[in-house]
Amino acid sequence: AAHELQTPLAVFRSQLDILIQRDDLTKGQAEIIKTINNNINRLIKLNKNLLILSKIERTKELEIKQFNLKTLLEKQVTFFKEQAKHKQIKIILNTYADPLVQANKNLAEILFSNLLLNAIQHNIENGVVQIEIFDDKALISNTSDLPKIPNDQLFNRFTKSHKNQQGNGLGLAIVKKMHTNSIGKFRILFQKKYIIFLFNFKI
Repeated sequence: AAHELQTPLAVFRSQLDILIQRDDLTKGQAEIIKTINNNINRLIKLNKNLLILSKIERTKELEIKQFNLKTLLEKQVTFFKEQAKHKQIKIILNTYADPLVQANKNLAEILFSNLLLNAIQHNIENGVVQIEIFDDKALISNTSDLPKIPNDQLFNRFTKSHKNQQGNGLGLAIVKKMHTNSIGKFRILFQKKYIIFLFNFKI
């Protein structure tokens, strides 16, 4: 079903883009179109995440290769720094080792991309995202004022920490599925004002 939704959603957004450029729109009409467009973008993101989950679930055998985790995370940090800066969030990368990890690199890239995006989106003003790399583990932690989610709900699809939270609740479900299929042990810790993602990987 997610595949079938791609085309109509793309057409819908394209038509809205044309409509919003009209000069004869009233302020009220422009606001309505903007609201519709925001919801279409959320649907497109939801559909994309459902496609990722579906692809992971269909994949029986993953190509496992050795790659440099530090290099991968440095590229991710460079990519997300501008977005973090826009929200006045500081990204800190501390490397205490330079491990070569045995995993599916494509899934690892998507996994850490999802985590960093979540860490920025669900952060606080003037907050921090900290990444630490050790010989056999990596930690990604971020400041947050969101309430703790019960462990039995943490990785459920569509789970949100509160009803007004932006996003579609699929981020951690994707992270869990990718990690189960590709890297090693993974857990989440809640410590004061921080959420910590801890990875123990195969080297």
